[in-house]
Amino acid sequence: MKKSLFALAALTTIAGTAQAQSSVTLFGLLDAGVYYVNGAKTQNDNAFGVLGNTISSSNWGLKGSEDLGQGLKANFYAESGINTRNGALGQSSSEKATGVTTLFDRGLYVGVAGNWGSLDIGNKLNPFWSANSAILPVAGNSVSTNTAKTLGYGNSNFTHNSLTYTLPTMAGFNAAAQWGFGNALSTAPGGSVGGSVLAGSADYTIGGFSVRAAGQKRWGNGTYFSANFTGATGDLT
Repeated sequence: MKKSLFALAALTTIAGTAQAQSSVTLFGLLDAGVYYVNGAKTQNDNAFGVLGNTISSSNWGLKGSEDLGQGLKANFYAESGINTRNGALGQSSSEKATGVTTLFDRGLYVGVAGNWGSLDIGNKLNPFWSANSAILPVAGNSVSTNTAKTLGYGNSNFTHNSLTYTLPTMAGFNAAAQWGFGNALSTAPGGSVGGSVLAGSADYTIGGFSVRAAGQKRWGNGTYFSANFTGATGDLT
């Protein structure tokens, strides 16, 4: 196996060899709008201003891959939220609860992929959330957030400290499993799994017909630096 595999955690596309084929893509989406509300507080109060993230979350990021040979590829992904009103970094729900802002709050992971599937390490979207988003009849941030909170995982769309395995799509069938480490060293009862997350999803699609199933289990008492963060809102326990 080529030495570039061991440079995965640094930056896969820079550590390539002369024979490797690598690519880096800069991507993003900017969402902004102007709003006007008549009678915002009373019949005589009107509101007029600029909104960001009206339909979709504004974001920018980098993703890339490097051919390692023998059917293997090294991949990396880094995505950050951004506020189009002032250029500030976006904050996830859990970050707002603590006042902490992370550069790549919307995903940061490295991994390897082949004909057996893909294995990624880092901060990645929860498969349970992905399944919910895929079946929403109406797109939009408000719909996604409200629907997710009714299922009890409003702050957990991205899983920190996670290991995610995704099967390749075979005859319309696909599945993913994710374990989010709690990074807990305590020997107290439940301390070794406190803040951990186990999630998975499966789907079958043929033509315009699709069936999806997903589930997750969370162990409470997580901190900001664990997979299962329990914020000031207490959404995750």
